[in-house]
Amino acid sequence: MKKTVSAIGIVLIIAQIVMFPLSALATENSYSTMAFGPSHTLAIKTDGSLWAWGSNEYGQLGDGTGIDWDEPIKVMDGVADVNLGTDFSLALKTDGSLWAWGRNDRGQLGDGTTTDRHSPVRIMGDVATFWGNNAVKKTDGSVWSWGDHVYGYYEDDGTPILCLSPVRVTEYISVLFDGLLLEFDTWPRFMSQRVMVPMRAVFEALGATVDWNQATQTVTAKKGDTVINLTIGDTSATVNGQVITIDQPAVLLGGGIFRIMVPIRFIAESLGAEVVWDPTTQTVIITS
Repeated sequence: MKKTVSAIGIVLIIAQIVMFPLSALATENSYSTMAFGPSHTLAIKTDGSLWAWGSNEYGQLGDGTGIDWDEPIKVMDGVADVNLGTDFSLALKTDGSLWAWGRNDRGQLGDGTTTDRHSPVRIMGDVATFWGNNAVKKTDGSVWSWGDHVYGYYEDDGTPILCLSPVRVTEYISVLFDGLLLEFDTWPRFMSQRVMVPMRAVFEALGATVDWNQATQTVTAKKGDTVINLTIGDTSATVNGQVITIDQPAVLLGGGIFRIMVPIRFIAESLGAEVVWDPTTQTVIITS
């Protein structure tokens, strides 16, 4: 027998899949900005008030408790933008101040400690915009970052140095794809004079699927009829079975963060994109 699903049923199914409360669906037009994480959601209303719901194990909802909420609860007023990571939250207020709360075991909040925060704490002022999950650009154009993924703060083996408070990042590398700034959870960096970036972010931006074989330490990316294989530490890569020698092989970063870095020019050009390096602005410009 043929079964049909009503519009209400579809909404109920979708709401269950994304853990989106029905009360929020009913008032979604009042939200101007939303950010979705693996365990919680942040939303700014048109009046600038910030609301949150979901898991609150580490205080990521910012209500001063550790109680989970299925319905939106108000966190603060005067919010211009939000960002979040796994179990922590960031808010940029209209006065340019940056606030953070939630999990902080790796300095995710940038408040100078590793203490979880159940209520928002002020981190810094004069902030213009977010620059990824653990960095901001200030009104003077400088970029500041914190935590265990700060550009330029690595041991010789690539292990990140933990920065509990924001530090100024100099000579950082930006990546533009068709005019849009790509965001990475680990900073791009130079290795053997080649720009290396986290593999998954760049492959997905270029429209490719990517798989990781732990046993062989091999990355396989596919887009249409193109198949790329790279092995950690191996300067021989393959594109559709043809062996190509690359100057800088893929690298697995140390420090327990498990980030695979790949040479961005080789990847992008192999997938049919054009790549230009702007040394003045330290920017990789990719055009599909």
